[in-house]
Amino acid sequence: MGMNKNNNQNKVLRWVKDHRGELIWAGIGITIVAAGGYYVYSQMSVSNASPMLPDMSVKNVNSPERLMVAVDSHVRNLPEGWYPSTEKVTTALANGFVLAEGQTWVASHSRSIGA
Repeated sequence: MGMNKNNNQNKVLRWVKDHRGELIWAGIGITIVAAGGYYVYSQMSVSNASPMLPDMSVKNVNSPERLMVAVDSHVRNLPEGWYPSTEKVTTALANGFVLAEGQTWVASHSRSIGA
């Protein structure tokens, strides 16, 4: 069994010596392809690298990509133990709403959202 193993190792070494030039060129080719692939990948942004990843780029709040939307006035539930101000209770009544315990009134306003 040991003789057969040595014989196989000798065959492999002989084949490597006989094909040394081809193996070197194959290694160079693989290195070039890998480096090219890494370069292309590094030039892409994170969001373009994979459509499954969220867009992690920083956006300017005042950029055209932001959109202002109107938020209607509404009743909001407060955290436990919190109470609305007298002003909010009065404003809710003026708008036809009676606040339950633990609720407050939110006036209409604009909000900026990312597009």
